[in-house]
Amino acid sequence: MTLAAALPAAGCLSTPAAPATPVSTANGKSVADKVETAMAEERSKPRFTGRLGDFLVVPQNGELPAEAKAFSCASTPVPVNDALKREELWSDAFANGGMGWSCPGKGVIAVNNEGGGRQAPGADGSAQIRSYFASLPLAVRRDAPRDRLELITVEGHPALLERPIPGYPYGKANLAVLERYPDGDRPGIAVFVEMAPSAEAAIKDAEEIMP
Repeated sequence: MTLAAALPAAGCLSTPAAPATPVSTANGKSVADKVETAMAEERSKPRFTGRLGDFLVVPQNGELPAEAKAFSCASTPVPVNDALKREELWSDAFANGGMGWSCPGKGVIAVNNEGGGRQAPGADGSAQIRSYFASLPLAVRRDAPRDRLELITVEGHPALLERPIPGYPYGKANLAVLERYPDGDRPGIAVFVEMAPSAEAAIKDAEEIMP
């Protein structure tokens, strides 16, 4: 597994599909109708790429800048054990569902909630990652128009929030937080929450991961 696979390339997770059988809503519109309307409006907007604060939004399948690959490697999974729990990137929020990822000569470079090679998402279904990064801006893969991308702060840390698609019943929120800036040889720390059910849930997950 490469770091690109462990990290928000996680932001590339696709939008959940609507049920095959239309379900009527109170106003007579089926869920399928609401989905079609919301997605038509979403598709009409150009995808944003470029710099936003200390973040660099790159296309979903776009090439990451060279600086973003500093911790890229054919990483090795590290199961939960006492040694992993002593790593700087460990968070008790991962509990026994956590999984570390190690690069040769660099040690553990990321921890997520994948757990034992099996999908073990957070209680709200989100993918959660805490990782090192080498330099600013922090590259984040996103597939969203500018009006769904918002610079916020989470417990005083700069963050980039991708809000769910308005009017889409199955929309998900994605969040990247700059927990620590790089300083000389000391890497920065970033927290990613992907596919959370709401912006509020994504923020809550990030707050629980950070010490």
